[in-house]
Amino acid sequence: MLGDKLSLVSTTLLSGVTVGYSIFYVSTFIYLLCALINIIALCSLLGMYFAFTGIVSLLCILFLIYRINTLRASVRPVDNQGEYYPIGHNTQLIKWEKTLELRLNIATALSLVFIGVVAVVQLTFTIFTSVILTKSTPQYSGSFYGLTTRLSTPNTPPIIERDVNNVIHVTAQNDHDLFFAQGFAMAQERIFQMDLQRRLVKGELAEVVGNAGLNSDRFWRTLNLKQSLVNDTANLQQPTRQALQAFTDGINGYLDTTTTLTIEFWLLNYTPAPFTIADILANIKLLAWTLDGNLNAEFDRYQLLLNGADINRVSTLFPPYSPSAPTTINTQNRKLLSTFNKEKTHYYQPTPEEIAAGPYKQGDRSTLNRWLPASSESYKAVQASNDWVIGGRLTDTGLPYLACDTHLSLTAVGPFVLMHLRVDESGQFNGTANQYQVDSIGAALVGAPTIIIGRNTNGVSWGLTNVGADTKDCFVLEEANNGTSYVLKDKTQVNYTFRKEIIKVKNSEDNIIVIKESSYGPVINDIMYPPGRKPLALRWLGASYQGIDDTVGSFIKMLRVSNYDQFKEAFRYYVGPAQNIVYADPSGTIGYLLPGRLPVRSGGYDGTYSVPGDGTYDWIGYVDYYNMPFMSLTSEQQSSVQQPYIVSSNNKASPTGDFPAIDTNLVDWLVDDYRVTRILNMIEQKRSSNLTLRHMQDFQLDVQSEIFNRHKDVIQNFAAFSDSKVDYWRMALSKWDGYCGNNKETTVFEEWLWNLGLLAGNEFFNNTRSDVEYRFVSARYVFKVYYDERNTNVTDVDCKPYGSCSNFVRQMFEKSVNKLLGHFRDVPTWGQTVHYTSFDHPLFKDVVGLSCVSCRRSYTKGASQTVNVATPRRDDINYASDFGPAYRQLIDIKNPENSLFILPMGQSGNMLYSGYDNYLSSWTNGVYIPMQMRGYKTRYHSVFAK
Repeated sequence: MLGDKLSLVSTTLLSGVTVGYSIFYVSTFIYLLCALINIIALCSLLGMYFAFTGIVSLLCILFLIYRINTLRASVRPVDNQGEYYPIGHNTQLIKWEKTLELRLNIATALSLVFIGVVAVVQLTFTIFTSVILTKSTPQYSGSFYGLTTRLSTPNTPPIIERDVNNVIHVTAQNDHDLFFAQGFAMAQERIFQMDLQRRLVKGELAEVVGNAGLNSDRFWRTLNLKQSLVNDTANLQQPTRQALQAFTDGINGYLDTTTTLTIEFWLLNYTPAPFTIADILANIKLLAWTLDGNLNAEFDRYQLLLNGADINRVSTLFPPYSPSAPTTINTQNRKLLSTFNKEKTHYYQPTPEEIAAGPYKQGDRSTLNRWLPASSESYKAVQASNDWVIGGRLTDTGLPYLACDTHLSLTAVGPFVLMHLRVDESGQFNGTANQYQVDSIGAALVGAPTIIIGRNTNGVSWGLTNVGADTKDCFVLEEANNGTSYVLKDKTQVNYTFRKEIIKVKNSEDNIIVIKESSYGPVINDIMYPPGRKPLALRWLGASYQGIDDTVGSFIKMLRVSNYDQFKEAFRYYVGPAQNIVYADPSGTIGYLLPGRLPVRSGGYDGTYSVPGDGTYDWIGYVDYYNMPFMSLTSEQQSSVQQPYIVSSNNKASPTGDFPAIDTNLVDWLVDDYRVTRILNMIEQKRSSNLTLRHMQDFQLDVQSEIFNRHKDVIQNFAAFSDSKVDYWRMALSKWDGYCGNNKETTVFEEWLWNLGLLAGNEFFNNTRSDVEYRFVSARYVFKVYYDERNTNVTDVDCKPYGSCSNFVRQMFEKSVNKLLGHFRDVPTWGQTVHYTSFDHPLFKDVVGLSCVSCRRSYTKGASQTVNVATPRRDDINYASDFGPAYRQLIDIKNPENSLFILPMGQSGNMLYSGYDNYLSSWTNGVYIPMQMRGYKTRYHSVFAK
């Protein structure tokens, strides 16, 4: 009987100890998890998380102590009456008690060691991050010594202020000191980004990042922008040169005097070299490359021809911009300013042997994209931005409102800094003068002086959207003499120039490449992997233009422009990237301008297709500036027009025939009119009541899907599906209003829209590639052939394997729903469960331990074709987006201090500083900060001192 009782007691005790240990292990795991979160919080300096996890960690420790004491008290067995057996009354129990006691002592010791180790790790990280933060955060208050000798007015040195919203305010007595201080302040915030950008363009990334930057360096060395930058520097107008030199001196002044550099320099173990004017111009080249359009479309058309398609079929797959769609300039009575011959389409026709041979070399261009802030390797590059200006006839103030949101690829550190620049010749710098020589606020482009988007001292305001101009042409060369020359149409042979480039690679041997240079530009087959076996030479405006390039100078002039004529003249020598610029001033005048150099091509060639490089289709000049699209409406003229407003959302600039120069040189309007149509509709819906600044904000944040509303009937025409789950979503989308946020319908529609793009996949790449970059073109094509079939009963060749185009869109809907249900079990909610905007660091996004510190994400509304755009990446099952508004601006011309702006992340490029992401929550929730030049509250004040 005693043995049975002891067995029962032992079993009970062992079960209790097992439960106790289980609780102990769970508690330990919870503490470990909290500790790790705490460490991450320390690294990112998120004080709220630090406090929370610190409290949780402390509670876990106390709970562990409590559990240990509880387990100690439970080691002694009890009898049936609940009384403890006397210690030592049984040899077996004594041995058992000692074993349990030993195990508990070991567990206690291990837990204490564990807690101690974690505490040491946390303390180490705390000290480390504190030191790094101190070493990487620049001086924001006080005096900067040793730089007054570089100023033109050392006795009245400029001041740099940062207000409570972290907007930078720079005040100086003259332009030289203004740009010097601007360069200094920008270097304080973004020195690593600026250094990375110039290294990118000059092909010197691998020198600091190793083999990860080698392909990028090979690409940029092939383009040979170093020589182009030398030419551009030599051709600068004198005022622009002086401003650039002062800005460069300011950057170098910071590098000469600072002891604080961001963590990237520590980790990569290098210090930046002094900057030059050419380095500043390199940033403009980078922006131009990423925003100029057509190159990928040109590759695609060439690929289709190599696949055996004829020219008519290629044109079907790339439908033109609809003649009925809105244009920015909508007048029909423009005088024809010039005439261009365009009787037929010109292109290179591959031979049957080339078609049969297939591509010469396959490669992955994605390694180039990693380093680009907005990838020209994707059609997303031209889907960038909205801007509009509403005449005072429709507003509550009687003067215009101007709105601009610039859409670009989103990264952890964006392309803009919020700045206010002021020249006060009195030298008082007290902010009380009635008028300043310069008083401008807005977005400054990182790595360049002046304000690129904003308003100036005269109340003139402006905003930009990208044109996507075709300034890149590919020429197919016929080689001779074993590849040392190429042949022109008159049989003349022209020798290549062979250029040797030595690329420094960190922790590796130098990489040597030899580049073939033709009169058209470098041969790009070995770096861009274009279609076909024959060599392709690339001519790009940014690398080949030899005239006066005063692109930066145009925006410097904007600091003082006071009327539309001065505005138009300011951009006379602007080269690129071509932009749609809207304008407003206090007189009530609104306007539009499309500046940028566009090539004039011989032989009636328009740049759509690759052509033979035999002298037939050479560039013979550039479109005259005064033949570019422009318009203005004074307040008096606005009363006599139906639409006293101007809207640009990357749509076609003017009706065909109004400005033949752009008809011939900007043929690839790859962006559809969904966004511009939505904005126009919202303006018309609200015009009966006076439009307010709040209306402008609502328009800018709008997430209604115009593409869904326009093609909703396609889904409504579906017959019921036999699968009840699929049919549920058919009925749901038939009733959906197209609002893209916090609902599941958006997820289904976006997946369906993507799958529609697969229709032409076989013609492009034999079903081996159907990337997101083909979606918008394919959607235009798919909807066209669908409606054509409904109207004519003629089925497109790509639809025939599905029976009809109607069957294709129906099958893609079913496929989309089943994919979502198969992967997620239920359709996930857009903007909550899926679809976040990611802000990745170009170096650390894939580095464990650093990605959590350097990268951010935020769940967002909006979708592919909404005004508040948030284009999802299709290589991400969670529909993450890395594209959207990189800057938002709303300007009240009547009451300029009521104006608003915002960036998505923050001013600082220091990932350990709170200013790195302090705007993110506001940007996500559609909140702006004041665009103030008067009465702002100063947080930091600094001055240059002897």
